[in-house]
Amino acid sequence: MIKKILTISSMLLLLLSSDWVAAQCGYSGQVVQPSNNANCGKLVLSFDTWELLVPTDNSLLEGVEVNQEILFSYELDTLQTPSCTAGPAIQLTCVTPISGPSQGCQSDFSFTANFDEPLPIALFEPVLNDYSATYQWDFGDGEISSEHTVSHTFSEQGEYEVCLSVSGGSCGDLTTTCQVINLTECQALFYYEANDGVVDFFNQSSGGYEEWRWSLGNGNEIQNANAGTYNYGEINIYTVCLEVWSASGCSSKFCNYVFTGSGDVCDFTTCVYPGDTNEDGAANVYDLLPIGVGFGAEGPPRQLDDVTLGVGWFGQYAPDWGVETINGSDYKHLDCNGDGEIDSDDAEAIEVNYAAPSSIFMVQAPGSPTFWLDFEWDTILIDDNTPPFIKLEADLMAGTANLPIQDMTGFALQVNYPNDMVKLDGVEVDYYDNSFLGNSNQILWLQKDRYEDGRLDLGIVKKAVGSNGFGKVATLSFIVISDVLGRTDDAKTFSISLSDVVAVNPDGAMLTIGSLDPATVYIVDKTTATQTNDQWLNNQVHLFPNPASDKLSIQLDNLRAESLSVFNPLGQQVISQTGLRNAFDIDVAHWENGVYLLKIKTDKGVANKRVVVR
Repeated sequence: MIKKILTISSMLLLLLSSDWVAAQCGYSGQVVQPSNNANCGKLVLSFDTWELLVPTDNSLLEGVEVNQEILFSYELDTLQTPSCTAGPAIQLTCVTPISGPSQGCQSDFSFTANFDEPLPIALFEPVLNDYSATYQWDFGDGEISSEHTVSHTFSEQGEYEVCLSVSGGSCGDLTTTCQVINLTECQALFYYEANDGVVDFFNQSSGGYEEWRWSLGNGNEIQNANAGTYNYGEINIYTVCLEVWSASGCSSKFCNYVFTGSGDVCDFTTCVYPGDTNEDGAANVYDLLPIGVGFGAEGPPRQLDDVTLGVGWFGQYAPDWGVETINGSDYKHLDCNGDGEIDSDDAEAIEVNYAAPSSIFMVQAPGSPTFWLDFEWDTILIDDNTPPFIKLEADLMAGTANLPIQDMTGFALQVNYPNDMVKLDGVEVDYYDNSFLGNSNQILWLQKDRYEDGRLDLGIVKKAVGSNGFGKVATLSFIVISDVLGRTDDAKTFSISLSDVVAVNPDGAMLTIGSLDPATVYIVDKTTATQTNDQWLNNQVHLFPNPASDKLSIQLDNLRAESLSVFNPLGQQVISQTGLRNAFDIDVAHWENGVYLLKIKTDKGVANKRVVVR
């Protein structure tokens, strides 16, 4: 009975022996026999460490052919020193063949290309993973390498004959393989012609692509064949994409909206004209306001995977975003450059396609906050030594302490000036970083000097939020030609005015604007003037509006008002007041037309200001 049990146990051990041995052989490798080293017999190339191991006893390798892959285990043999010095001496403890003999030495190779960098880069990998062999790469551009796997940067795109030579190791004799590789970046491109639902597609793709695929926008695809003439069966707009690629890593995709009708797509649906955000047929400073209102919104781009559509002035199809401005314009019109986002870059299209504003509608009502201009000086003295050009500066003001601006996102307006008195290119705008609208990083602004018309267009808008407040928003500079002023006893006037002011809140609704009055600076010949003014003192006193016809507002900056005296054109005193605040109003509705002199006594002296009443 005992004998029978032992027999059954022996049989079980025999059945399990192969699996048990495989489990014990913890390494993988290949049996090799270098032909260029007579002192070496069969060696083992370890796939785990990529080193050659020299067995001191080849008995376990009997029946295993050269180039066969094996599972094996070993111990370092420190007692024997073999004549072969290709690697460390080992004593094999386990050998299990796992494949038949390999094909021997191979010098074939594969590669992948990367076109994301300015110059093409290719990664080359040999089929043979024998690290005991010698590898020699010739890239066909005069450069070589002896690495096993190598990344190489080529000096330009094009075709190259790349060769790999392998010798030694499992190869022995020299073996060479060459391939002509195309390192030209793929560029997918097509155009089409349509007529009543039938479209002819023309593939204009370039580069080293090998395969391509058409996605026709209706669920159908065409692989590695020309789309040719395709019948959609209806007049509509489809998103058609053409993809091209190669096994080496070249890939590109181009998508476009295809209108299957024979007419203009803009007759079929509403198109975008870059820069015309309010759909009035022109691009100007007033189109900046919707960009500020919709700033940061995102939607479908006009051309998928291609944000370089540009801002050319022609009708461009765009899918609706499903969000509209208060005036009913879809937000796709605010995305001026077609990249799918409303941001600062969209203002470029307005500048590129700029056209003079016309027929501007503004909401105006007496008693509302307004915009006004305040010259740095009310009087400029000149003489024979005055330079040929004089720089006059006027602050653009929004609201007053008594009537501040409420919840304003931005505004656009026109400044009218006497161009016959101003040097060409002599008008500039400098945004005031301490404005209640915020610093320059928080706003978008655009200016356009239309010198021939004597107008400066200006638009300033915040990014999707509103502000409350009043005060200086910008400074306007005018380079005045002093020679045109003449040398007379009469003062010369330089007057500027505002017109067509449009201001909006964060929803895009227009704000009501008060009356707009011009501002004037008097230019007087110093040799005929009877008196001079303390310019610093006068600069601290602001009159608004000037000229005035109803109410004159007076505001002092860093002064304390003590009394006011007003003299009419005949030199007669018409007003004398004391106990004044630093901001107060005077009723001038019943005054005779003319130039009045105001003497305002302050804690720093007497300021003299002139105002025109009409």
